[in-house]
Amino acid sequence: MRHVFIRDHRETLGDCFLFDGMSDLKTLKKLDNGLEMFSVRNTDNATIRLKFKFVTELAPSHPELQRLFNTQMRRNLRHMKYQLLGRYYFDQNAISEIPQYNLQIWQGVVTSIRTQEEKLMMSVDTVHKVVRKETALQIISNSVRSQDPAYKANVARELVGCVVMTNYNNRTYSVQDID
Repeated sequence: MRHVFIRDHRETLGDCFLFDGMSDLKTLKKLDNGLEMFSVRNTDNATIRLKFKFVTELAPSHPELQRLFNTQMRRNLRHMKYQLLGRYYFDQNAISEIPQYNLQIWQGVVTSIRTQEEKLMMSVDTVHKVVRKETALQIISNSVRSQDPAYKANVARELVGCVVMTNYNNRTYSVQDID
């Protein structure tokens, strides 16, 4: 929601700015100290006051640049349609199917911008995630259908300790126990 309020004032802030979503706004345009602007929240038409305070100008060697570049890198990956899953970004268009094993391999990247020998260094590594296409519900259903009296133990052996992912929001959950 805060991003929307900031974007409402592009003409004042300029087209090039970086907002971390909480309280840190970086602009190329120098703003007046104590600048106040107002936005209207769409959900209830409430007027929201935005107050800006000038803190410092960033020199090329400023340590805050590391955080700024990491934030910008995450934004770039989202614009490239990479999906955040855990701490890594994965390309949903580069999923490789392995149908004989009912698996998918997701290709992704992990990025890091940090100071190395007094200079900023960007590291980009590839990561891969092997994803089983069989759902937890399918595993439970197959075990129940087998009519094995120890189906609960079989399901627990199969799922406890596994990480499952919901398809609707790509959130991951660790299975701790089966009731």
